[in-house]
Amino acid sequence: MTHVSLRYLDDSAVVASARHTLGVVALSGFASADLPIGLELLPVPSGGLREVWQADEPIAHRGTSNGIRFACTNGLVFGMLQQDISDSGTEAAGRLAYQSIFDLIEQQGCPHLLRISNYLPGITHIEDGRERYRAFNAGRQAAFAARFRTNIQGPAACGLGCSGDAIRLFFLAGNEPGYNLENPRQVSAFDYPDRYGASRPIFARATLAAGRLFISGTASIVGHESRHISDAGAQTDEIVRNIDALLGEAARSSRHVSRGDLQLKVYLRHPRDLAVVGARLTAAGFALPAAFLQADICRPELDVEIEAHA
Repeated sequence: MTHVSLRYLDDSAVVASARHTLGVVALSGFASADLPIGLELLPVPSGGLREVWQADEPIAHRGTSNGIRFACTNGLVFGMLQQDISDSGTEAAGRLAYQSIFDLIEQQGCPHLLRISNYLPGITHIEDGRERYRAFNAGRQAAFAARFRTNIQGPAACGLGCSGDAIRLFFLAGNEPGYNLENPRQVSAFDYPDRYGASRPIFARATLAAGRLFISGTASIVGHESRHISDAGAQTDEIVRNIDALLGEAARSSRHVSRGDLQLKVYLRHPRDLAVVGARLTAAGFALPAAFLQADICRPELDVEIEAHA
């Protein structure tokens, strides 16, 4: 399978190697990109940051299908989508977004989701008596069920808040399945008890695919319960322990990755926590994160989420 790489560029940088560029996501700022997310890059005020996905083989085809901008190369599809929620609501929008994704990747001969990022407006807001993230999970689960896809086929993923009126997603899919990893310190997300909603999240804690280790958005959760409420430093330490557990699982699959090899993307509910979280990560031996971004976490009691890749 083709291998992918991720680069992070500020607003003024030029995206090189267009023939190998799968897609450009503007995490923050207003520079030219295929998909704007609209988060705030920390420290505030600051400029913008783009996440550039590239392949080690030239792009064979680009197109648009059901609102998805996509690029294909040998054995891989990368796509980007905005799905409005203002008319239909979050559950229906989530279901439609995933149905459109499944249509595309099956048509392109790359039916296996490997990595997906989900950004929801007002992720913890209440909509028709239900938290929006739980409504999104119901829509996602319905789309999986309609395609006879099981929970264990969920890819590495993140789910964060954003502004606006549209769910924003970008994803990588392949013609071969990835190798999913679970965290022995945590209950698999799709096995959460009923207290987290009737429809559980569908994602793997990490996935090995396309020459990379993708670690999902990771929070201060042990078992299925949130830990260290209102203490961003202690939450960061717990996240590090969870990442270490996933690195251990990767090593058992003969993929040896160290803390220093990981490129981090850090989401903070409160910008005031930037210094303490950065200091804990530096002390733990991580490289300088690609970005600190302000975003709401899917559990309102948690303040930090970190995703990583290597």
